[in-house]
Amino acid sequence: MAERRLIDEYMRGAQPCWKLLGAGSVGGQVLTGLPVVRALRDDPRWRDKARVWPFETGLAAQPSGALVMAEVYPSLWSVSPLAGEPKDAAQVRTVARYFAERNNAGELAELLVGDPALTREQRNRIEIEEAWTLGVTARAQPALVMNPI
Repeated sequence: MAERRLIDEYMRGAQPCWKLLGAGSVGGQVLTGLPVVRALRDDPRWRDKARVWPFETGLAAQPSGALVMAEVYPSLWSVSPLAGEPKDAAQVRTVARYFAERNNAGELAELLVGDPALTREQRNRIEIEEAWTLGVTARAQPALVMNPI
């Protein structure tokens, strides 16, 4: 397996998911997060409703399941923490609001298909092995600016 995934070419500043030490290391978050996703996915309360995108849904505009779990990259959004708010909390609030607004506007489906320019081979790699980052539909998008709520 390559050090960098295809999605890493699409996001400015993205680090390899294997990186465990140093600036921008996300490997620890990956190692911590994957078992939590698995536990949620396998929990009897969610097992029949939850799907892990894109592994169980494909890069599809209408994924099956009432609950879709997806990878996000909070640094795609410019955030403004409220007074005393940690940056991580501001990122979670901002990203959740963004996707809720896209969903309410009927625009979430277009974010679930990935980059339309992906080849069939690339899509297979993403859906079977590498994953994708929700909201990334083109290479190197600039940070999205949202007002704090």
